[in-house]
Amino acid sequence: MVVVVFTQSLVEMFNAAFREMGIDIDVITYYAFMKSSRSYDYVLCDEVQDLTPRVLRKMDSRAKHIVVAGDSNQSIYESDPQFHESVVKASEINNLINANNFELSIIHRLSSSIIGAIQKILPRMNIFSSKRDMTKQTTQVRICQASSSNEEVKYIMREAQKAVNVGQTAAILIPSQQKIIDFVDMALVNEGKREWNKSLNHWNKPDFRLMNEYLKQNDIKLMYIGNGYGEFSESDRKITIMTYHSSKGLDFDNVFLPFLNSHLYIVPNESLSKTLFMVAMSRSRNNLYLTYYGYESSYLDAFKNDCVKIDIHDSLNSTVRNSNISFGI
Repeated sequence: MVVVVFTQSLVEMFNAAFREMGIDIDVITYYAFMKSSRSYDYVLCDEVQDLTPRVLRKMDSRAKHIVVAGDSNQSIYESDPQFHESVVKASEINNLINANNFELSIIHRLSSSIIGAIQKILPRMNIFSSKRDMTKQTTQVRICQASSSNEEVKYIMREAQKAVNVGQTAAILIPSQQKIIDFVDMALVNEGKREWNKSLNHWNKPDFRLMNEYLKQNDIKLMYIGNGYGEFSESDRKITIMTYHSSKGLDFDNVFLPFLNSHLYIVPNESLSKTLFMVAMSRSRNNLYLTYYGYESSYLDAFKNDCVKIDIHDSLNSTVRNSNISFGI
């Protein structure tokens, strides 16, 4: 049996879960699956909406049984980033693998506050038509305004560190790798450290292994995870930082989305941009922090009146602390 998933981050998540349960199953990305020639009795595949028809045909030819799962509302690619082929249409999947279709109509993971925000950003999804798990704890959504980007980063690092100090997970999700480097540099400067001297790998891309090493050398409890860099098994007591794309399929106790001002840029396609923003928002189990300086993004306008408002400048400079509140003070 093999579990085929989209990203290396999901490989690590599934492997950790299976190890904890004592289950021995191969977990690989679909890129690794395509490079091999091994056949299986069962192939289980997540995020099927982001695969290409060629990948599904290859699964069909190399497995006796296939189980795929996905949600067309969460399709985050128009074409595969490595193969440069169009991703599969929902209407094509059944024919490509000769499948029987089953609808999972109960939303277990999302709380009512996140569902409400998503519905206002993407009303076409009509997410309220699905059944919801009414026992799900409500995610606290906070919109936080800063007077500068450095102030924004300082606040996020403070609140995220509070979370990991009490054994919770914290993730900072940012649209692009360059914006991640900008965030990391501001976090370093705020701690009196020098910015990271960006190094490139042999693909002429940022070498995030070296960035993670630099953060560790400077005692900054922050780790980049994505594109094969960083490991969740090594991220205990550390704050995770990753792109919206890499966060797909994961969730965390506390999620921070910085730089949500009027200049927010995710991808050129507006519909896909909103979908990616929705994916990033929906990674939070308990607390979601949406931060900006200047004027807020129009994405926040849709649901900001339903959220707790925080003035970051006042929070950072306040000498009053309420010991009964752990986050968002």
